[in-house]
Amino acid sequence: MSASPVRTETEQYATSVLMHDANHDLALRPIHFRDRLLARLCAGNLDTQLAAGAPIESRKLRAVRAALLVTPAQRERLASAWVSVLHQAEPVADPIPMVASSRVPVQHDEVREAAPQIEELTTVLRSPRPISARGAAMARVLLIDGGGPLYSAGCRRNLADSVAEAARELDSLCL
Repeated sequence: MSASPVRTETEQYATSVLMHDANHDLALRPIHFRDRLLARLCAGNLDTQLAAGAPIESRKLRAVRAALLVTPAQRERLASAWVSVLHQAEPVADPIPMVASSRVPVQHDEVREAAPQIEELTTVLRSPRPISARGAAMARVLLIDGGGPLYSAGCRRNLADSVAEAARELDSLCL
């Protein structure tokens, strides 16, 4: 009797995506390693498109990126990143002088004000129910946008509102 094969993270991914064909009908298209690689290399741009509501099924790389964003591993990475943001904003009783860091500091007051929304976001990300790729993209774009409300004091968008919007969108499949 042989042991069952070890499953790698890549085996958990979708093997095909729904795409519009030449007749604008939906059809299954296979996902290849090259597609996943390109989707990862173009993640920032694709996530911005998905967060803005671009149709998933109209472009293969966008569909592949959407499939990657909703995997359990990516959901946990997003949730952990948001928990890290909360920890960065915690007040320190005896501050140590700052040392050089490549990390961009978060807007501490805004993060503390958005803590309930961030906790809701992480709860949805860590839940077993399905999430929308657009919501996952919105949560990720908030983390990587240096000019966004998480990092920029001059941003016109409110962090709490932006995080709440991402959480609502994540959970929109279950409404």
